[in-house]
Amino acid sequence: TRVEDTRDLLDNIQYAPTNGRFKIYLIDEVHMLSQHSFNALLKTLEEPPSHVKFILATTDPQKLPVTVLSRCLQFNLKHLPAELINQQLQLILQEERLDFEIQALDILAQAARGSMRDALSLLDQAITSCETKLLASDVKILLGHTQQDYALLLLQALAKQEAPTMLVLSQQIIAEGGNFQYVLDEMLNYLHQITIYQCLGDNNPLISPKAEIKELVKQFSAEDTQLFYQIGIKGREEMHLAPTLAIGFNMTMLRMYTFKPASHVTTPPLAFEQ
Repeated sequence: TRVEDTRDLLDNIQYAPTNGRFKIYLIDEVHMLSQHSFNALLKTLEEPPSHVKFILATTDPQKLPVTVLSRCLQFNLKHLPAELINQQLQLILQEERLDFEIQALDILAQAARGSMRDALSLLDQAITSCETKLLASDVKILLGHTQQDYALLLLQALAKQEAPTMLVLSQQIIAEGGNFQYVLDEMLNYLHQITIYQCLGDNNPLISPKAEIKELVKQFSAEDTQLFYQIGIKGREEMHLAPTLAIGFNMTMLRMYTFKPASHVTTPPLAFEQ
C-alpha cells in the first residue's frame, strides 16, 4: 500500500519483457492502496506501454477512486451454480481415480456457496479425511453437518406447536456435534422454499421442494412463514452474542414457537409440563 512500492513498480514498467509479448501486473485487493499510490498509478493506467497489461482484483470496487474505475474494463465475477461446481469436482475425482458418492459432491458444492476455490479446498480436506471412498456421511462430519435433517424436523415440530420436541432436537444436535448455524441456515432455506411454493405453486422454475416441504406449505400461513424467516435471520445475527451457541439457537426456536401460539393454549405458551 506504500507509494514507494508503487513507484518501484512503475520504474520497471518501461522495460520490455524478455519472454512473451506482454508483462502482466496483477494487483490483488487493489482497494487497499493508499490515495497517493492511486495518484502515482493513474498516469500509467491512462497511457500504459503497449507491452504492459494491468489486472486489478478487488472484492470491494466501490472503494476504488472514480478516476481509476473509468480507466478500467470491468469484469464482475459471478457465483458458480452448484451444478457446475459438482460437475467439475466429478471430473477431478475421475481423473484422480477416486471413488465417491454423488451426494457427497452435492454437499460440497452447496457448502462452497458459488466459489470454485472454496469447493476445491473442501474437496482436499474431504479426500484427506476419507479412507477408500468419498462418502456423504464423512463430508457431513467434516462440515459439522448432522446425519438427520434436523432443520426439517424442527419445522415439523414447530408446525405441531411441540416446544418440548424442539428442545429435544436441539440436544440431539449437540450430541451429534452438529453445527447450529448450519441447521438454522437450512431452516431459512426451507422457509424460502415454502414461501416460493406458497406464491407460485407447482408452476415455478425456481425450486423443486420435497414432499415434506409441500406438506409444511399447508400448515404454515404466508404470514407465519415471513415471521419465522425474520426471526431466523435475527437469531442468526445474534447467535454469537448469546452465552453459548446452543442457548442462542434455543432462544431462536422458542421465539418462533412463542409467536405462533396454538389456538387451544390457555396457559402461557412456555408453561408446558416438565
